[in-house]
Amino acid sequence: MQKANLLLETGYWFTLQPVHIHIARDHLVLTDQRRLEFSEEEARTLFDIARSCSEEIGLKLLYGDAKTWFLRADDWSALQTATMDAACGHNIDIWMPKGEHERAWRKLQNEIQMLWFGHAINEVREMRGDKVINSVWLSCGADQTLPSSRQAVIAPDFSNWQDASHSGQAKTTVLLPDLTEAAINNDWGLWLEQIHVMEKNWFSPAMLALKNKKITHLDLLFTDARSIASFSLTPWSLRKFWVKPSLHHLFSIAKS
Repeated sequence: MQKANLLLETGYWFTLQPVHIHIARDHLVLTDQRRLEFSEEEARTLFDIARSCSEEIGLKLLYGDAKTWFLRADDWSALQTATMDAACGHNIDIWMPKGEHERAWRKLQNEIQMLWFGHAINEVREMRGDKVINSVWLSCGADQTLPSSRQAVIAPDFSNWQDASHSGQAKTTVLLPDLTEAAINNDWGLWLEQIHVMEKNWFSPAMLALKNKKITHLDLLFTDARSIASFSLTPWSLRKFWVKPSLHHLFSIAKS
């Protein structure tokens, strides 16, 4: 919401994102939104429909950008939601919001879906071979009345992150989502491209900063849909000359 220059009102806010859901053999599957292209004009039109549906049940919907909107639903704060990245490629039933107000959410989702189904935008998209925008995904609820003690920063490279004002903090969390699209879509050509870019922009500079003691501690967290692997590094880690470089730890994580 800050990135979209929206006023951070108090209340409980979710992200609401337009998506494409397709039918598999016996279940529904969420498509990676990164590969769903649509214009600002299409997004604005569909947003206006979704906003009207939300306002009818007393909920406020704000426009962030074409692919990310924000829904205030204070009563839904107990809903357990999953990100699109977690749900992509799987049966969406097990990833749908769960909790006391899940029926209210599903009703809103169904109303939006029905109004979008026969809309001229989707008819034109279908005619030109594009995926239709046929549903919305709710996730990432947060209470704006509670101050965040630590925020994840997305920066283009290590140097820009160091030069930014937040680098003066004792601890900073940096999110590197560059490999997510490739992993979700099994696009290993893109994955290799991105890993080389990350090596140049992040991993090599971070190792040099550790070596020169410009940073004193580095925790690395790697995740996939099933597990999290963590590595804790300090300048002294580079002095372990008796440890031979090996990838066997990563292979054992991949098998687990």
